Amino acid sequence: MLHIIEFLLPPLIASVILVGIHGYFGLHVLSRGVIFVDISMAQIAALGTLVGMLAGADPHGGLSYVFSLGFVLMAAAVFSLVDLKGRQIPKEAIIGIVYGLSLAVALIIADRATGGVAYIKESFSGGLLWVSWGKIISSAAVYSAVGLIHYRYHDRFFALSAGENGAKIPNAAFWDFFFYATFGLVLVNSVRIGGVFVVFALLVVPASIAVLFYTSWRDRIIFGWIVGVAVIILSVVFSYRYDLPNGPMIVCLLGLFLALAAVGKWVAGRLRKSFAAGEMQEGAHG
Repeated sequence: MLHIIEFLLPPLIASVILVGIHGYFGLHVLSRGVIFVDISMAQIAALGTLVGMLAGADPHGGLSYVFSLGFVLMAAAVFSLVDLKGRQIPKEAIIGIVYGLSLAVALIIADRATGGVAYIKESFSGGLLWVSWGKIISSAAVYSAVGLIHYRYHDRFFALSAGENGAKIPNAAFWDFFFYATFGLVLVNSVRIGGVFVVFALLVVPASIAVLFYTSWRDRIIFGWIVGVAVIILSVVFSYRYDLPNGPMIVCLLGLFLALAAVGKWVAGRLRKSFAAGEMQEGAHG
């Protein structure tokens, strides 16, 4: 029993850390209406690693990390500076195009880089069950630094995500870039732990479930964390028990939880309406 706990403890802790930071950013992404910016930037981070591999870097080494970070910072500049309001092409379409192009280029490079094809598979599914303590500690340090920055300047980030007039926010363009840059920094570390699809699911699904039931940022963040942690625990246990890939298991369980939450919300709404109608009829007869 002890060896099982020792094996499962690192992925559990890593997953909880991922949920914590991505649950927060997920609410910003939903508020901004740029749902696919996460998967797009995550794919760009993977592309940066592949470019580093083509240059001879170890995919898990420091040089490939620098390549990956450089690519996401360029993407952050593009997403923050391109203002397409009033034009025919929405920003979300640009984000989707960037994702498609980065994936296509990544597949081309993977065919040429040594170990590229294996890395493509790893970048999608992740290696959460095999995460090391060193990677957990380094990622936690990055997430903590980003979290402190966002806490310190939360008024600016919340205002921009809420769609307030940029003219009312000093240096709005800089803070918008800074949001995407810190988001990209988180993704560079997250993709190395969980993979592109897991990171996308952890960003969007817990936040979406929280939005169904709560209105305040604080309540949504807390509820999203609770949902995410519950799914993570179940996925790690199922993956270990039935020898299943952990990444896809997390995505599937998150999808199941979202479906159950939506159905539950609908049923609860119908029951409330029926109850209210019954009370009105009783009042009329009284």
